[in-house]
Amino acid sequence: MTLANSAVVPGRFRIVEGDRGRKLLIVRDGYEDALGPLLDLPYENLLALPSSGPIRRFRGRGAPISFAIPGHPGERAFVRTYRRGGLLRHVLPNCFHGSARPMRELGAVERACEGGVATARALALLGERRWFGFFSWRIALVEIPGSIDLERFFRARRTAPGARRVRSVIREASRTVAALHAAGLDHADLHLKNLLVDESGEGPVFVVDLDKATHHDPLPLRRVEANLLRLDRSVEKQRRRGVILSRCDRLRFLRDYGKAGLPPRAALRRLLRRRARTLWWHRLGWSLSELVRGGASHAGVDVDA
Repeated sequence: MTLANSAVVPGRFRIVEGDRGRKLLIVRDGYEDALGPLLDLPYENLLALPSSGPIRRFRGRGAPISFAIPGHPGERAFVRTYRRGGLLRHVLPNCFHGSARPMRELGAVERACEGGVATARALALLGERRWFGFFSWRIALVEIPGSIDLERFFRARRTAPGARRVRSVIREASRTVAALHAAGLDHADLHLKNLLVDESGEGPVFVVDLDKATHHDPLPLRRVEANLLRLDRSVEKQRRRGVILSRCDRLRFLRDYGKAGLPPRAALRRLLRRRARTLWWHRLGWSLSELVRGGASHAGVDVDA
């Protein structure tokens, strides 16, 4: 059985095979003609893709690019390569057995969109068979124009906070996270870099990078707490780097999040107690990591940023 036959895809997508079954395109209805040429390009050379405008390259995980989608005025596709983390990234940097991870993200994005969550709409998955059931994968999403992650947004306001705009962004972030949880989705890696907003701070906050997300019905309260604590650790870690969000800002987030009815006030109080118990361990770990990195730097050893 081929991967195309065994993959379970969302209802609005179809499977197209190319290169005698070596390549697989799982594409949203209405985008077959625009994204079909992806099957004809070498996996390593998507920059040769026909486009009605310039192809942009971005820094960051997955070597992302974006391009104007032919036949869809005003829309750009944002294409990201799936990469491994941990020690395996040195052995199999972009190879995965089967399709579990990309299909999980595709399903999570579709559930999020159906639940009214502000996120980037999925357009396609592109897979290429390597060997022994291993594939390389890319995902194409609708680009969110003019957006930056919340770490950059708050860092840019370190000297000129614009308190009213910051409060508005915090309120929108709380609504997005509450909607994500109401849709039964556990993000599993929720932090400031996975929340995007327009550079001006106007409009909704978008949640992205759902490749580790899982769906539960209903979402267990312990997973809600784990998501919120992960986001809080992200804020706390950035405070050490000059991104200042006050205690009132974080309490405001929880207050606005609680207005959605998830979770009840008693659970939020328990969450704050759990945070107080565990945060000092993370602070200790960050301090030790900074000490090691500082020592390596003084010794002339290259240390990854």
